[in-house]
Amino acid sequence: MDNLSLIEKERFVDFVMWKDRMKLIGLDLVNVLVQCYGFISNVLIFGWEKRLEEAKYNVKYANSDIRNYCF
Repeated sequence: MDNLSLIEKERFVDFVMWKDRMKLIGLDLVNVLVQCYGFISNVLIFGWEKRLEEAKYNVKYANSDIRNYCF
């Protein structure tokens, strides 16, 4: 009976350690996904917004330069 309880204890400890490892792996995966999402959103969303602002700025000043040159 003692051997059986010892085996059960070892299995329980193994299960708890496995569960903790899986939790850490899951947190690492979530962390990586969040970082990837942040990078992608920064590059795509903020990158496009910045380019759009630059394009508006360039068009505005290009128009004023054309007006100054033509008139």
